[in-house]
Amino acid sequence: MISRNVILILSLLSTSLTFGKTFKGATLDYPPYQYRENNMIKGLAVDIIKESLQRLGHGIDITFLPWKRAVLSVKKGKYDILFNAGKNDRRQKWAYYVEHPLIWQKYVFLAKKDSKIQLNKNFSNANNLRLGVRNGYLYGQGRLRKAMDQKHFREIIGVDSSRQSILLLNRNRVDLIVADYSVIAFELNRMGLADKVKVINDQETKAPLIALSWPTYMVLSKKTIPRNLKYQLEETLKKMEEDGTIKSIISKYKDNTK
Repeated sequence: MISRNVILILSLLSTSLTFGKTFKGATLDYPPYQYRENNMIKGLAVDIIKESLQRLGHGIDITFLPWKRAVLSVKKGKYDILFNAGKNDRRQKWAYYVEHPLIWQKYVFLAKKDSKIQLNKNFSNANNLRLGVRNGYLYGQGRLRKAMDQKHFREIIGVDSSRQSILLLNRNRVDLIVADYSVIAFELNRMGLADKVKVINDQETKAPLIALSWPTYMVLSKKTIPRNLKYQLEETLKKMEEDGTIKSIISKYKDNTK
């Protein structure tokens, strides 16, 4: 017969099985948020996630995969954590979203420097344009997503990396690309092509046309991670925001996107 004390000890152990655990993270190579440099995985999102898990006594081993494969791997429980992930209803069926946003992304359109392309905010004048996008991306639920679904663009061409999208634009395979500004600026600087492209302005306001602005999150596989870690991470990220840690991490990478 098992004593009450033994039952209590087993109960406590069951709630702390993940303490000191190294989780398996899956994401895509997406500088400056996550990338490999000198055989080290680093980046703005990587630093935030590592710090949040470290404060809870955990670690993370990150693997870069094509985005669709990364999503599927976490869905199946082959990996524990997915990031930077947009939110949709399908993913919430198999994952816990850490509700504190990891990154706020601002997407813009880019064309070659000599382009005369003009766009309005509803993209209703884009029917002759070929648009380069990233495979597997949600692109929110707003105007851009609606324009893509309603085929306002002549053609939509998917690629697996920022570098590929820039090369397509440079070789005139697409007329426009849509990308997170920080990500594409980082890659353009790395490729030495920052002076070859421009951000497209709104036809009416003449200000940079923002395709969408939305948060991305850390996503936990329901197959491998208990729900309580979600709440612990939400509280930890909130504290990191309040104590200035996240602001400090962002500042560290800011110069790389100029």
